[in-house]
Amino acid sequence: MQALMDAYCHLAIPVPGFQHTRETLILTDVLNHGCIVSAVVNAGTRSGKMFGHSPRVRVRAYRHCDMEDLSRKLQRYARPGDRILVVSDAVFSMDGDIAPLPDMIDVLSNYEGSVLVMDEAHASGAIGATGRGIYEHFGLLPQQAIERGVVPLIMTTFSKFAASAGAAISSHVAELKPLLNVSPTSIGTISLPAPTTAAALESIRQVRQTPELVKRLQDNTRYMRSSLIEHGFDAIGETNVVPVILPTEINPKLFARILMNDHGLWVSPIWFIAKPRMRITVNAIHTREEMDHLVKGMVTARDAMYKSTISA
Repeated sequence: MQALMDAYCHLAIPVPGFQHTRETLILTDVLNHGCIVSAVVNAGTRSGKMFGHSPRVRVRAYRHCDMEDLSRKLQRYARPGDRILVVSDAVFSMDGDIAPLPDMIDVLSNYEGSVLVMDEAHASGAIGATGRGIYEHFGLLPQQAIERGVVPLIMTTFSKFAASAGAAISSHVAELKPLLNVSPTSIGTISLPAPTTAAALESIRQVRQTPELVKRLQDNTRYMRSSLIEHGFDAIGETNVVPVILPTEINPKLFARILMNDHGLWVSPIWFIAKPRMRITVNAIHTREEMDHLVKGMVTARDAMYKSTISA
């Protein structure tokens, strides 16, 4: 993500046919992942800016998945001649909800040549009938965004569905590859090791060849979320990222410790960045018995913590 921002906003080395002669306006969802936040916050101060003297970058946040606010911010801050870039998680890592892609394209279609970056870290292999991500989830093709004057960029990370590391950016923009090749971040980053790359490629093949894995994942997700809700938990979102919001009097770290020590269950406790919660991640190989065991452990841990809270 940082390499993309460096390439899009600044260049240390000129690329034929691509010149930074206009200011860049970046709009980011207020709940975007930390890597996006870091990248856009630093977009105006990177080495390409210092050496290339490119026009300045302005960054504004819009309310979470609020397209009326995005539209208002664009009307307020976009100037004639600006290069406009909107960036969003496809699936939000802390809330498990999905960005309103069709509405985003509607808003950006009023700004010819604007760029829409979707970070599919938690979407690739997880949403859409065959796991192809947010465009498939909404029954769209990137070409439909292009036809409306919006430039789609899709970032796929390999650390979630692909059991590997690294990421790739997909685009129809011919200049993107040479741009990334001269981005200061790309130049200063090592290439992926061959085993890591091979693992990511094999994971992509597995998703393509066995779409039933995606269906099983989505079935497991529905089962897990409905079971948690049935047992009185506030399980939010709509994807295999299943955050369970906890009452303020319950410490997520203690909750996780009880699950680990008493039930042999590991669930990520979140006590910073967002409201206190336990973040469950469902996968395709979880069995119903394992998911029932988790829910039972969650109920027992909750009861134990309420008793200790009342005693205190």
